[in-house]
Amino acid sequence: MKLLHIQDNSCGIHKENLPLLAECFTTLGKDRYEGLHSAKKGLKCPKTTHFVRFGLFHRAVELAGNLGVCRIQESSPGDRKYDEGVPFQMSAMEDAKIYAAAPPDVRHMKNVLY
Repeated sequence: MKLLHIQDNSCGIHKENLPLLAECFTTLGKDRYEGLHSAKKGLKCPKTTHFVRFGLFHRAVELAGNLGVCRIQESSPGDRKYDEGVPFQMSAMEDAKIYAAAPPDVRHMKNVLY
């Protein structure tokens, strides 16, 4: 993913930037797996603003945590679903640790830490 520069020159979004814009909104879709994949993919981009970066961390923590809890609640220790849920929870915890190092006034801090 390359950096998307938004500038209001009354011309709208350039046609070649539409796929990049769509990638950013993929994290908000109905499919949690696709959203988590897009958030993790976006976090690999080196040239994102702090606002976008912490927004992607927020979505990654929320989606991975939710997937992990659902998998663990639907199974018992030793089941395949249980074994899938634990890595989701670990991923959410690692991303939450990084998010916790953000400035204290960043959006969604309370949600991520709980």
